[in-house]
Amino acid sequence: MNYKAFSTTALIFSAALLNGCSNHVRVDTEVQRDIDRQALSRTINLDADAKGHQITVKSEQREHFRITESERTVTFDVATPYQPARELYEPFVGIFSITAGVVVNVIDFALLGLIPNEFTNKPLYVGFAGLNPFMNIESTTRVERKQLTDDVRVLDEREEYVTKPFAGEVTFNSGTVRLAKAVDNNGTTDLDLFDIINATGADLRKLTVSAGAEENQVVKHVFIDRRVQARLMEAERILGKYQQETGQDLKVVAADIHQLAELGFNDKSLKLEELTRAAMSTDQNNELTAEINKLYM
Repeated sequence: MNYKAFSTTALIFSAALLNGCSNHVRVDTEVQRDIDRQALSRTINLDADAKGHQITVKSEQREHFRITESERTVTFDVATPYQPARELYEPFVGIFSITAGVVVNVIDFALLGLIPNEFTNKPLYVGFAGLNPFMNIESTTRVERKQLTDDVRVLDEREEYVTKPFAGEVTFNSGTVRLAKAVDNNGTTDLDLFDIINATGADLRKLTVSAGAEENQVVKHVFIDRRVQARLMEAERILGKYQQETGQDLKVVAADIHQLAELGFNDKSLKLEELTRAAMSTDQNNELTAEINKLYM
């Protein structure tokens, strides 16, 4: 009977040794805060203003977001996995650690607790783990983490609207003519109607301004005043003469320069004057100045 009892005890001890438990060091908790910004919609606003031969477009975009602030808490069991072979030497480490721990605690008692708890408690903890045949001593190099919980909690949920200048291109359509122009940092761009007046298929009666992609495209129609149309055609006729002919009569040149200014195209008038003067002699320049002055007196 004694032999059987011994055999049973040895079997139980061996099974426990082979199936020893991990040294559960601690439970780690990680907390992460996250802000999710979900875009719900995006709209573009266009404001087109026609002044003379210039179209000024101001654009802005309004974005709608859903903001969700959440907190994620994940807990991990931190443990040193059990390895039976380590029990061949860990008991000796345990005996030494307990002895050292007792000595340190006696000294700490004599010093009225001046020694930090880390130095008084850890040797004892390592010692008892070393003497326990079913548990290895804690090892920072073999430590493993196992996730225990993963909880997500919504802290705040709100909607937000952001308005800022539109970034991209504005497209101008006149008949079959299409021009695209980039906007500046303020979402503004200008179109000179002279840029499209000569294009084949242009229709100066109406200008279509658009921006954005298909899903959120915005379209604005600008109707050109009849007087502006007539002045543009007349200005284009005058300027067209100097692209094909040379050696114009000075009185005619002076009249054309004056006429462009009277039509409201002062910049075109100045450019025409600069262009014609560049090809004239000093005497011709003086004569042209005199002819222009007569028209303004």
